[in-house]
Amino acid sequence: MNENEDEFESIKVILVGNPGVGKTSIIKRLALNEFSEQYISTFVSNCTEVKLVINDKNIILDIWDTAGQEKYRSVNKLFVKGSKIVILVYDITNKKSFQELDFWINFITTELGHYYYLGLVGNKYDQLDKEEVSQEEGQKMAESCGAYFSLISAKEDKKGIDNYFEGIVKLYLKSYVYEFVLIDEKEKDSESIVKLKEKEKENNIDNNKECCKGKNKERKERKVRIIFLGAKGVGKSNIINSIVGKSINKYEHTENINKIELMYKYKKRKIKIKIYDTNGDRINNVETIKKLKKSNIFYLVFDLNKRESFKELEKWGKEIEKYTIEKNIILTVLGNKNTIEDEKSIITKLEGEEFANKLKGSFEIVSIIKKDLIKNMINNDIGKYLNNS
Repeated sequence: MNENEDEFESIKVILVGNPGVGKTSIIKRLALNEFSEQYISTFVSNCTEVKLVINDKNIILDIWDTAGQEKYRSVNKLFVKGSKIVILVYDITNKKSFQELDFWINFITTELGHYYYLGLVGNKYDQLDKEEVSQEEGQKMAESCGAYFSLISAKEDKKGIDNYFEGIVKLYLKSYVYEFVLIDEKEKDSESIVKLKEKEKENNIDNNKECCKGKNKERKERKVRIIFLGAKGVGKSNIINSIVGKSINKYEHTENINKIELMYKYKKRKIKIKIYDTNGDRINNVETIKKLKKSNIFYLVFDLNKRESFKELEKWGKEIEKYTIEKNIILTVLGNKNTIEDEKSIITKLEGEEFANKLKGSFEIVSIIKKDLIKNMINNDIGKYLNNS
């Protein structure tokens, strides 16, 4: 690793596929250089951390192993969110595991939209005498879904697995750059804007083009509006600060609606993001309603240790339903100021999930201590919105 190990990029990777294809064995060979002939079914998704250095950059892969059995597939949804690289795994000696890849592709697309980098591996390459799926079939499947493909052997080929993960991470870093860059009209030459331009040059992005070109047509620059709603003091402003890289402040009451503009980059596309930070006391304020009507992504925030702030969300939920009927929106309820492991919260995770379900949204527990998780959540929700709009 580089001298300063604090400077790293964390990338969430998830392996999916039918039971018995070797997902766990692949991860163990990569991380520990171990292999066991004994098959033990994975019942609970778990994470393994792997450190890499790619192009002099420190990378930490958080690799998630998932259960392949049908009865556990709904549980996998909890662990898919925020994944940047998805690797489909099949067994070359098991035709069914290959045929059911369509299910896994649909499963992942439903949860992540199209905003992830896809890989495909055929495991057990050491058993060619039992082959039921040819290399040509695997290559054809990879080409049809745009996946990075290889045949590997968790049993015998440590180098092949190392090369595969290094290769897919390189492709991800090259093609799937995303970041939130603060737009400040008064500071055009600020460090953040310079950094953005350098990043664009590095990834061969034309800074002078304000649109993406398709088949002789121009796609106008997309805009996404995000609004944070909830009672005062629940931490809306600091959640936003953690996204845009501002310092976390002591509590300061938001007097009016604060607007922050960002340039969001994904798949070499530039998208303008407007984030509205609202005053928790002004639920029927004309300006608040005006911004609410325009927004596409909604975050309802409450303090996990203040039941009154949770009750306040009922009012905001009704306002959202009133003004967003038949409109494509993404809605997430956020329980703030805690971590998932903390069981002392006054409002339970179950209560949060039940309330979010009533609004046809999702529920997340967040903490500004874990900024990467918040950024991944925002990134995932933007991807879902763009994919559905």
